[in-house]
Amino acid sequence: TITNSTQCIPGNGEVELEIDPATFGIKPGPVTADYSDYEYILFEGNAIDATWTNSGTSEYAYIAAGGVPALGPVIFSGLDPGIYTVIAKEAFNDNCLTNSKTFTIELDYTFDPLVFTEIQPDNTCLTLTGNGQLEETNNAFYTTGGEFEYTWFSGLDISDVSKIVEGPTNTTKLTPDTLRAGQYTLAIEIIGGPVAGLGCKTSGVANLSKQVDELIVAAAPVNPITICSYGNGDIFISEISENGTNLGNTLGYGNFMLYDSVFFEIGAANAGNGIAGTSWNLLNEASYFVTAQNLTTLCITNPLKVDVKDISENPVITVSIINPDYSCDGLTPTGVLEASANGSQITTDYNFEWEDPLGVIVSDNPNSFSASDLSANNAEVTYTITVEDISADLINDGCISTRDFTLVHQATSVYLLDPQLTVNPQTICASNGSMEVNNIFEFDPFTNNTTSESAAYIMYGAQLLESDLSISPASYGTFNQATGFFDDGSGNTDVIPAGIYYVRAQNLSTGCAYGPLTQKIVLDESKKPIVSASLDSPDYSCVGGAATGELTPIVFGGTDNDDGVINSANFTVTWVKDDGSIPTTDDGGGTWLPRAINLDVGTYTMQVTDESGNDQFCISSRDYVVTAAKRDIDITASASDQTICIPDGSIQLETISVDGNPVVLPNAGWNVVLMDN
Repeated sequence: TITNSTQCIPGNGEVELEIDPATFGIKPGPVTADYSDYEYILFEGNAIDATWTNSGTSEYAYIAAGGVPALGPVIFSGLDPGIYTVIAKEAFNDNCLTNSKTFTIELDYTFDPLVFTEIQPDNTCLTLTGNGQLEETNNAFYTTGGEFEYTWFSGLDISDVSKIVEGPTNTTKLTPDTLRAGQYTLAIEIIGGPVAGLGCKTSGVANLSKQVDELIVAAAPVNPITICSYGNGDIFISEISENGTNLGNTLGYGNFMLYDSVFFEIGAANAGNGIAGTSWNLLNEASYFVTAQNLTTLCITNPLKVDVKDISENPVITVSIINPDYSCDGLTPTGVLEASANGSQITTDYNFEWEDPLGVIVSDNPNSFSASDLSANNAEVTYTITVEDISADLINDGCISTRDFTLVHQATSVYLLDPQLTVNPQTICASNGSMEVNNIFEFDPFTNNTTSESAAYIMYGAQLLESDLSISPASYGTFNQATGFFDDGSGNTDVIPAGIYYVRAQNLSTGCAYGPLTQKIVLDESKKPIVSASLDSPDYSCVGGAATGELTPIVFGGTDNDDGVINSANFTVTWVKDDGSIPTTDDGGGTWLPRAINLDVGTYTMQVTDESGNDQFCISSRDYVVTAAKRDIDITASASDQTICIPDGSIQLETISVDGNPVVLPNAGWNVVLMDN
């Protein structure tokens, strides 16, 4: 007969045992129908120990008063709730046993259910303790007499005292408030009256949730990379958002962390701790992640991706041809290139370096925005300009650009204009023309400009060519840069003979070919004397007589006659007979031009030479014939006859007339001859 226990430990359950009287005497032996003939052995559990002996030791888990088998019938009391097995044996005969009987002492006590409330979920992260709080809210377990003992365990194993997070205690209601999220077990044991169920225990499992705040880095200003020499980007965290509310600052947060694009922590190489004033710096262009940690909960914000952009810019190089290479001989190249970086030529902000195709530095100076005396090699040559930002203003520092630029050869056209060539004609019968170059023009196709230069010419030369395009001799074709005249090399300019000429000019500094030809004519404005001669007297002489021919020159002059005044001193007259003899001349003591006198019959050549002024050295010659002539000479005479026998006759010359003109007598110029018949 079972009486269930209303307590746990110690139990107060009972069982009353007896042997069925109907079984007495079944087996032979000394057994009598007396309960005292039997002993009862009670075992915990549902089995008996087959090696049991009546030794009374504890290893045979029997229950009896005084530790010895009880004689039945008997009541076992003070039993804890549980399963028991009982047997009976004959007294003093350990080998005669009844069949075993298993029964259960139930706990006749029911706990109210445990009710848990999560007062505070755990919103900590890496702390050793959480901040979650649980409470059992069934007040039936809580009395003022201390009948209940409370113990909170972490996890489900309430036998492991190392898992106790709070308790045991029977003095106060436990509401642990440093719990991390997870399962917790509350164990309650009744340790005193008047509450029934003494020693009984109950437990309940409570789940403490994890409710981490949504932490977000709300703002992480990024300064981009502005230079090329190294990464100078920086990032810092300025604002944190909790559960959608922007705190506007980072108070209460620390342990700011910077990660690369694959979430590898970036450490000490980038100084700074991620807050304003001490930002993470020296960052290269890349994507980064940043986090912050709540210093109370140690929870870490969601990673915020930030991109550090490289906004540095290489210099924009502009190259200008100041001068193309005008040189043709390559000896004195004239190419000039000039560069600017972002429109600037300040050499403290930029370093300029020029190189030719062989890599040779050709800058005007170690750092010069220009390069001069560059050759295009009569075609074109590509030069390289490298520019580096050296401004040290943290804007594009170290940024470098390189640009190739082709310098072209550009031959100019040097030419002369007809109006700019002054030609003086030849005015004498010798080379006394002159030619002066007043301006030399040069057209530059590169600039589309024409420049001119006048004497004294610094870098220009000119050349005089004959009509057959051969070079004129130096005796009159030497160009004088100082005066602009063609001369004889000694500064004498009136030396050019009349003729057709071509003139061309050259830029001596470039060595390029002469320019186009300009035709100029040196006119011959000299005039030969206009001459004539009058035969003032033919040769009336007879054989043996003195010749009487006479020629008188008549000279009108050339240019000298323009004023109508003839100065005999300006001319030289010479006479030559056709037999080479020189006749006698008479110039009246320099009063008139020499006349040829006493000329016999023959041909005479008169040569007149202009000796001064215009037409000097001009000569005219002409032949004149002196003819013979007989004069009609008439005489009259009277005679006196001989009157005696001695000759006494006489003849008297009365008159002489020549061509009807009487001759004054007496005249020693006449021979009178008396001849017989």
